[in-house]
Amino acid sequence: MKTSSVKHSNRSSILSQIMAHQFISRKQVASVLGLSPAAVSNIVDELIRENLVVEGVAGEASSKGGRRPISLTINPDAGRILSVVFRLRNPQVAVCDMVGRILDSRSYEAQEFEGT
Repeated sequence: MKTSSVKHSNRSSILSQIMAHQFISRKQVASVLGLSPAAVSNIVDELIRENLVVEGVAGEASSKGGRRPISLTINPDAGRILSVVFRLRNPQVAVCDMVGRILDSRSYEAQEFEGT
């Protein structure tokens, strides 16, 4: 597999982990995915620069000391998701933020489409 393919796959996996486990640390992501902390940090830094991921509250340091882990979360304002449900009698449209919160939704009655 080419290096760019591996990086793309790792990036996708990291984003998936952050989406699935809102408020997860870089160290946790690296542990779950079996990636090096440096690789995760490099990709997360890119995602932060692209405004897809934001750093949150620092967690508790381990009993052994060291740095407090900084949580990662998806930036809800990084974009919008358009969801459309196609039904013959009652189609629906919703706009969500990047974490799935519905910002606006509409349902349409069948007669609104008749004769157009």
